[in-house]
Amino acid sequence: MRRLYDTAEPSLVDEELLQKAVEEQGPQDQAGRIAKEEGIQYDEVCQLRLDYRNILWQFTSLTKLQLDNNIIEKIEGLVIYLRKFKNLRTLNLAGNPICKEDHYKIFVAAYLPELREQAFGKYQYAIEEMRHNEAQERRTMDIRQEQEDELQLHRDAFVELLNGPYLFDSRYADDAEAAKLAYLPRSQLVALCVQVFKIGLAQRGRREDEVKSFFDCSREAVDDNQQRAAQITADFEKARRQQATDTRLLEAQLNHCREEINQLCDSLMTQELQLVDQLEDIIKYFERNISDMVAGLKEYILYYLIASHDTHLLKIDNREDELVTRSNSWMSALMKLVQDEEVKRNRKRISEIHNYIDYVRDQLDEMQHEHH
Repeated sequence: MRRLYDTAEPSLVDEELLQKAVEEQGPQDQAGRIAKEEGIQYDEVCQLRLDYRNILWQFTSLTKLQLDNNIIEKIEGLVIYLRKFKNLRTLNLAGNPICKEDHYKIFVAAYLPELREQAFGKYQYAIEEMRHNEAQERRTMDIRQEQEDELQLHRDAFVELLNGPYLFDSRYADDAEAAKLAYLPRSQLVALCVQVFKIGLAQRGRREDEVKSFFDCSREAVDDNQQRAAQITADFEKARRQQATDTRLLEAQLNHCREEINQLCDSLMTQELQLVDQLEDIIKYFERNISDMVAGLKEYILYYLIASHDTHLLKIDNREDELVTRSNSWMSALMKLVQDEEVKRNRKRISEIHNYIDYVRDQLDEMQHEHH
């Protein structure tokens, strides 16, 4: 059939074409001849194939309409027009230019709800199973994410896997017979681990508060310094513009302006040096507090695990060493970050001051050159 109607030119919909299409899709042989003799009742046709004919047409009582492989480029008028076919349950538009548009399926589903309901009824059980599986997968992912977030919280406090019997059980993971020789009762060691766990979380909260307080204080100092420097610069710009308007005293004003530029540079540099000294004091104070907190955490650990040392259990000793090492590493990394950021900020600010001073000096030289 494709060879018969495979043409790039639109076909004319007339009585002959429709009759031929219905006859080809209707009964053949003797039944077909009888139907042809009795005449075709178009309003009784339930299925009609017009694919590969580059045409659109209507039939009443349609339940299935194939318009694939035509040259349908616009969907709005077609779909709205097809709403009058109340029995239409299947629509094939494959192979048309409109299929390349992202919204065409949504548009069809919105304007021809019977198609959507028919599809849902056909695949209802599969869809319900899919939705159930997706919901269960989302719940599983949510639970896993909550567990990962909680574990990360414990890691940040350096006390992961200490809120239960994990450490005790790990001692005998490689040697079950060693459990018979355990000197420290299981419940006592688990209680000690849970106590360390709670202390670790509390200490983490204190460290977070201290870190937040430090950064808030640092930002406040920087913002205050920037506001004062901006006011100094604004006052200078205002005076410079006023002086530049009086051409009769231009030479004297230019010399005076040079002095003011030097004073501006000194003033801005002084502001920056004061800020550097202020931040240096803040950083030193912060470092002492963090060091005290980390040292305090070590003391707590030593106090609550001192009983376990009598058993000479390697895993407990290793866990204690790991906690101390990680807390020291965290403090070292944090202080390096703070110091590196301050050096970066200071260098950027010095560069901004020099660039601005060079700019106003260049403008001053241009004014003097124009005057001469």
